Amino acid sequence: QSHQAQEEFLNELLPKLKAGAFEEASEMCEAKSLRALPRLILTVIANRRIGYEGLREQVGELIQRDLMAPLEQKMGWVATTIKSGPLLGLFGTVLSMIAAFGRIGTGEKVAPHMIAHDISIALICTALGLATAIPFSYLLASLNIRSKELLEGVGSGMTHVLSCFRPAKNKVVAHAR
Repeated sequence: QSHQAQEEFLNELLPKLKAGAFEEASEMCEAKSLRALPRLILTVIANRRIGYEGLREQVGELIQRDLMAPLEQKMGWVATTIKSGPLLGLFGTVLSMIAAFGRIGTGEKVAPHMIAHDISIALICTALGLATAIPFSYLLASLNIRSKELLEGVGSGMTHVLSCFRPAKNKVVAHAR
């Protein structure tokens, strides 16, 4: 969700929360329920009776469990691919070089094109290993940036929402509409 769209959403939602119009706020969030922030806000509205501290704790757990953990798992697989691609390429390189030296070590006259073939396979294996690691490195960097932006956006939005439930600043009645 773009920063501007989130700002517009919150500018419309926060007055409803401050006024205790929880049903209207819920309807607004349900219309955007595929987004992380509105889903979290729905949870806050549904559990508003547990108080500010309880809500803060619950939101933190939900963000970690439902938002960040799946992203971190996917990023872990990308990191594993980055690390294993070159290793598999190196393994193929070593096997091909063993085959090339095996031909030379027989003591027989070996045609240069036979050695060149084994060495070319070794180089292809190296290239394929690098060809997996390089684009996946860019993918991982992009995923890291996007996950940080997501966390910052959701965190910022939830800070504003939770402030509506802070007892000292706003006297939102948990039992209001």
